[in-house]
Amino acid sequence: MGDQISKSSIWTDSTPYGSPGNPFNNSTIIITTADRGINYQMRDALVRAGFNPGIMNG
Repeated sequence: MGDQISKSSIWTDSTPYGSPGNPFNNSTIIITTADRGINYQMRDALVRAGFNPGIMNG
C-alpha cells in the first residue's frame, strides 16, 4: 500500500503537489499498482495525455 491520502494531503487541481487550499470539487488522479514500474508507466502516459503531474496521487 502507498501513502495515505486525506483532504489535507491530496493533490488536486486547486491543491497541486499537496499545496494548501480547498481540495473539494476538483479533479484528481489516484494511481494504485503493485509494481513501481507500472506506476511510472502510468504517470508517463498520463503526462503525455496532457494531465498535470501535480494532481497524481499514489
